[in-house]
Amino acid sequence: SSAPNTALFFARLNRCATTPVRSSLPDVARDKTTVELDSYGSCASGDPVRFYTINGGGHTWPGNDYQAGGIANRISQDIDATRVIWDFLRVYSR
Repeated sequence: SSAPNTALFFARLNRCATTPVRSSLPDVARDKTTVELDSYGSCASGDPVRFYTINGGGHTWPGNDYQAGGIANRISQDIDATRVIWDFLRVYSR
């Protein structure tokens, strides 16, 4: 699929290991979703490239509390995508 290939592209671009370490994040919400994190380490910058996979989720924003209903719209509450993105971006300045 294209999303994992994009993660691998950025791992190569950032001179990281090209085989990620996969970990399962805690299933804290019991919302019929789980989250896996692929971390490409040993990068030239020292910071890994991270790729999150939401298993069982719909085409939704993880951590959002709006529920449209149905399996196609299932929202994972195991991570907060806004927090994950902010934690990544906040170290950079204009």
